[in-house]
Amino acid sequence: EKEKVLHELSKTFGNGFVDFSEFDPDALALCDEQLMEEFLEEGYLYFCLKDPATGENAYAKTLEEHNENVALYKDLWDAAQ
Repeated sequence: EKEKVLHELSKTFGNGFVDFSEFDPDALALCDEQLMEEFLEEGYLYFCLKDPATGENAYAKTLEEHNENVALYKDLWDAAQ
């Protein structure tokens, strides 16, 4: 399941996402400060873009929540392409 999700994210975003399922401080350092704060304070493991027009992210603590976010916002991503 995880590899399938990572493959789909890679197809959608190229290398523009970080897999937080295994903590990697170097990968976290590549993200913006707000994302780092959210991750460290709330324990989020996943994030995806909510709306390409605003750049706002949706955060999730489980892969299931992340998949729900991806399904919820996928139409916005497709429309922006």
